[in-house]
Amino acid sequence: MGLGSAIPLGYVLLFSSYALRVSWANGLLALQLLLVAGACFKPLSTLRGKWRLVVALGLLWIAVLTLGRGILGAFTDLYPSFLAPHPWNVAAMLMTNLLPLMVNFAMLGGWHEDAEAALQQQAITDELTGLLNRRGWLQAGKLLIANSNRTAQPMALLMLDIDFFKQINDTHGHEAGDRALQALGGLLLANRRASDVAARIGGEEFCLLLSGSHAASAQQIDARLRTALPQLAVELGFPINFSSGLAMHRAGQTLEDCMREADHALYAAKNSGRGHLESASGPGHPTCSH
Repeated sequence: MGLGSAIPLGYVLLFSSYALRVSWANGLLALQLLLVAGACFKPLSTLRGKWRLVVALGLLWIAVLTLGRGILGAFTDLYPSFLAPHPWNVAAMLMTNLLPLMVNFAMLGGWHEDAEAALQQQAITDELTGLLNRRGWLQAGKLLIANSNRTAQPMALLMLDIDFFKQINDTHGHEAGDRALQALGGLLLANRRASDVAARIGGEEFCLLLSGSHAASAQQIDARLRTALPQLAVELGFPINFSSGLAMHRAGQTLEDCMREADHALYAAKNSGRGHLESASGPGHPTCSH
């Protein structure tokens, strides 16, 4: 913004000197172009398409040609006017018309890439909690399970279900139920590692896939989540609790196998008083872990 203001201001103040006004305007314009070209390599998004390189190189060429015109106008008699037939000036005019077309096509490609990525993210994200939805969970979870099968690293799956969720909706309203879901979703996001996968797989049911974790680590995470529940109750204005089931991945198991065991353990927790964790020692054989 500073450069954009300085270019016309300096051009007016230096208008009486052709050499100074030409060098000032072209030099600062070249600097502007270089700043934009550099910004192509520091994107705010994670997109790294080839279109960024096209934009950067196009702007770089325009900057070099513009700077050259400024040098010719300031230090030589080869650029006495804007339409001077000097080869550098002719090349600058040609490229200044051609390169923006290339840059625009590249930016349209980037917009398409950005939009496609946004739609993909939308398709796998639960709108209410910001966690992965069931589709995203299956995509990411299957990759982690496949990696665990390949490397023999431990993997734990926690399945959580908010206790008496219907009662929360009936007593406090559906808006309060949504806030409860958001609160637990935020709690999972805050306590997961970058390598973990957290998802809302449906209704009031959540899953947390813990890469490289043993049962003891998963139980500690479950306990840590529960220590935050009193604070959540204060923020929500009503108490909230959850039951959970833990399954440890075994060699050769699929994600669905682990979910089935965790689901059995979860229902065992709900049938034995709720508000605690049950660990599955094997298919259909949960063991209590209050």
